[in-house]
This record gives sequence, structure tokens and C-alpha cells, in this order.
Amino acid sequence: METIKTEIIKTEIIKIDRVRLDDPTFSVSGGGDGLDASGPGADFSLDALADSIKGVGLINVPSLIRSDDGTHVIVCGFRRVAACVRLGMDEIKANILSAEITPLDCAKRAIADNSFSRPLNLMEQAKAAALLSRFMTAAGAGAKEKKTSEKKTSEKKTSENDAGQNDAGQKESDPKKNNQKKQQTREYAQTASALGLPGNPVMLDNLKKIYLLPRRVKEGIASGRVSFAMAMSLAGLKKEEAIRFTEIFDMLKLGFSKQKECVALASEIAMREDISIMDVFSDAHFLEIVNSEDDRDVPLKTKRVRRYLKQRRFPALSKAEEDFEATLKTLHLSGGAAITPPEFFEGNSYMLRFPFSSAQDIEAHKKTMDALVGHGALEKFPGFKSCPGFKSCPGFKS
Repeated sequence: METIKTEIIKTEIIKIDRVRLDDPTFSVSGGGDGLDASGPGADFSLDALADSIKGVGLINVPSLIRSDDGTHVIVCGFRRVAACVRLGMDEIKANILSAEITPLDCAKRAIADNSFSRPLNLMEQAKAAALLSRFMTAAGAGAKEKKTSEKKTSEKKTSENDAGQNDAGQKESDPKKNNQKKQQTREYAQTASALGLPGNPVMLDNLKKIYLLPRRVKEGIASGRVSFAMAMSLAGLKKEEAIRFTEIFDMLKLGFSKQKECVALASEIAMREDISIMDVFSDAHFLEIVNSEDDRDVPLKTKRVRRYLKQRRFPALSKAEEDFEATLKTLHLSGGAAITPPEFFEGNSYMLRFPFSSAQDIEAHKKTMDALVGHGALEKFPGFKSCPGFKSCPGFKS
């Protein structure tokens, strides 16, 4: 891995209106896609930074590159420049980098400036990984193009016999390309690790996928509403589907387990009914639930959404659950007593639970047990097998 070229021509005072805050090319903390990665859920605020600069001055000055038009592109220090603008400063002290420094080295410098000064949040890591990949790919393509051009210039006319050699060489091209790709992946991972980013190629690939997610999903990630694991699930969906899921997560304030359940059920419904996920969410009944203005109880709305998805995904199972719950209410179990059905109602083994802390509790549960022995409602439980003469048992209730 090449070292980062950080040649500085000089440190000088420049007019702040000549600094291009609107050019986010090397920004890691925000900008570029309209999402400020240091917004909701960020570890620091612009106001706090401005207060610090006002109190003790600009200690760590920004690094800039002078453009042909006399303006300056920011390489490091976007938030520092923004804080100075907020303070109404006319001039700013900055390091002016050499015009010979490559875009790749600028990207490396920008990433290191952020990652070694504080922990990067997930969106900042994603942006840094994408930034590094972009410029390493560009640098590699440029070097390859130059090499190809030089080769063509020095080429001489070949005979027809060379065609056979070219055919043989073609067979070796695929393994060669694979080796080159593996080498590029290793170099990318090594460079990322040296700059304070994850050095695992799979993790870096996942971070790039997160960076490509729609803005709405990124906002959910930055706010902490969407976890890394869920972001990876959403990355495999269509843009509009990922956005809709994020909106539902925000609306219902779902935790990860319920988010995962929601994605799985909606995806399975779409596959089972041969429709799109957006069709699932466009159903009139679903929209009636989520758009209900009278239903301001979020937990209740969440329960209704989950019930709707489960019933649509498992209509037979949902019917069995409803029948079971309705029958259970007719049994009038003693305090804390509970009957648990077999999982997915597959089988006929039910579990009866009696918690107790006193002899009185045991006595109450005994009465419940005696009542259950001949209770006709039990025959309504799916798969329940009654004994011969069940209806003639003492205490039988229809």
C-alpha cells in the first residue's frame, strides 16, 4: 500500500467565501447525497464545535486544494469551515495542499482525518468505504489505461500465426482476471484498515451497499431506528420497498425482532400470492390500519399490523389461533394459570402451567383442574383428544 502524500505548499489565511462548502467530493461526515451523516444520532454537534472555536480558536486547521478558478475545495475540515461560517468569520487559516496530490491521496487523507480523531458512526463508515473504493478504482483504471496505451504504441504488426497464440492466451485470461480482482480486494481491505476502517472485505462490501441505499433508509440508520443487520436486509430489496419498510419501522417504532418479522412476512406474502411487496402494503385493509388517525396507541396499531400480516401469510394458522384464544377465555382459569398450545398447532400436546406461592394458590388451581377435566370447551382445541366417555365425566360442562 502506498503512503498518503500530504505535501503542503503553505499554511495561509484565505477568504472564507472562497472555500467551496458546496463541493462534498471528499466529505466523510455529510453531504454528497443530501444526507448529513453527522445529523441525527451524531456524536458531536456543529454548535458545540462553533462554541469551541469561538473560545479557543481554530486549533486543527482545514486542508484545502486550490482550484483553477481560485476557489478552494475542502479535503479535511468540512465541519470546521461550516462552524466558522456560522460564527460569521470572514477569513480562515488553512493548509493548502500541493496541486500534485492525487484524488486518491486526498480521499485517504480525508478518511484518516476523521477516523483517527473520533469513532465513525455507521453512515460515516459507509461513506468512507465508498469514497475509498471509488478513488482506488479510478486510480487503478487510470493506470491500466496508461499501460494499455503504451503497449499499443509499441506494438508491431503480427503475423497470422500469432492469432493461434492469442486464442491460447485468451483461455488464461479468466484466471488472470480473477487473480487481479483478488489482489485489488486485498489492497482495498489493507488500505481501509490502515485508515481506521474495517479491514474485512465482506464488511467493506456491506458498507458500500449501505451507502447505496435510498436517502430515507439512510436517515433511519443515522437515527438509530434501522440497525446494521436490518440495513443489509433492506439492501436486497427494491428502492421503493426499502423506503416503505423504513417508513413503517418509524411509524410503529419497531425493534429489530419485529422489523425482521415484518420484512419476512411481507416478503413471503408477496411470493406466495405472486405480487410485489408494494402491493401488500397497498391493500385497503393494511392502509386502513396504518393510516387510522383515531388509533393513536402505537402498541395497539403495531399489534393490528402484525396480526394482519400473520393472518394473510398463514390464514389457517391464524384461524386456529383465534379459535384457541376464544375458547381459552371460556375456561376462566385461576390466577396466573396458562395453557400453551403446540407450536404452529402441529400435534396435540398442550401445556398447562400453574404458578403458586401459597397453599391458597394451589387450592385455587386444584379447583381449576377439577373444572377442566370435564370441560367440553377443550374439545374445540385443535388436535385435542378426549377420553372415552369424556362428556359423562363428573363436572362436564358443555
